[in-house]
Amino acid sequence: MTKKTRRRFSDEFKVDAVGLVTDQGYSLSEAARRLGVERSVLDRWCRKHRQQASGAPSRQEDDREVVRLERTPR
Repeated sequence: MTKKTRRRFSDEFKVDAVGLVTDQGYSLSEAARRLGVERSVLDRWCRKHRQQASGAPSRQEDDREVVRLERTPR
């Protein structure tokens, strides 16, 4: 059995990939197929892009805030 190595993509590649969906009107499936990435990966990049564009805090930021609040004495 061969071990799969995790592929890494540059931020520029991710931005360009999201642009195919958001700016050029490609479907997630079509853009992912053309780029050779999994649809779920491209979907995650698009969700992150939308979240950053809306100014909403990320899940990681929310988790850090919960930890900070739990540590704060009452």
